[in-house]
Amino acid sequence: MSKREDILAASLDLIVESGLHAFSFSKLFARAGVGSGTVYHYFPSKEELVRSLYRETAALLDQALLSDYDPTADLKTRFTLIMRKMATFALDHGKELELLNACNHSSYIPLELRQQATPALQLSLDLLAEGQASGQFVPMEPMMAVSMISGALLAVISGQQSGKFPSRADQLDQTIEACWRAIAFPATEA
Repeated sequence: MSKREDILAASLDLIVESGLHAFSFSKLFARAGVGSGTVYHYFPSKEELVRSLYRETAALLDQALLSDYDPTADLKTRFTLIMRKMATFALDHGKELELLNACNHSSYIPLELRQQATPALQLSLDLLAEGQASGQFVPMEPMMAVSMISGALLAVISGQQSGKFPSRADQLDQTIEACWRAIAFPATEA
């Protein structure tokens, strides 16, 4: 890894371990094994380092969610694919997801950056709008729907990882189906 990547990786670890407000350059220098000049060469301030880490982590999430996306598939197939990719990202990149959650509620990240629709978020919002326009989804605030379904999925994964309940292979499918039912109108009986 380059020095910049070492700095970002050490920052991620420190923020996840101690929280965003406890993160300091002095701790970073020790963890990354670099001097202040090296850090300041890449990042003029703590805030800019955190923002860069946030932007790069959000781009990693976007890349994970958008890969192999088929816009021609039916609505439920696309919904399920996005949810599975979110689950995979959560399992493979737990620290990064924790960072995004911490930053989304922090003044270190300007409101306009936190509210900016990333490509994956925009894809999710568009999918919800399409489902609502076609009458397949219950009308509700799109950001609320995204928060509700992603929150439910991530809570189940967190519960599995923490041992709150036993982890079974079928729980992911059950959770995705429950999230679908939370936003979709029930199928009409013939």
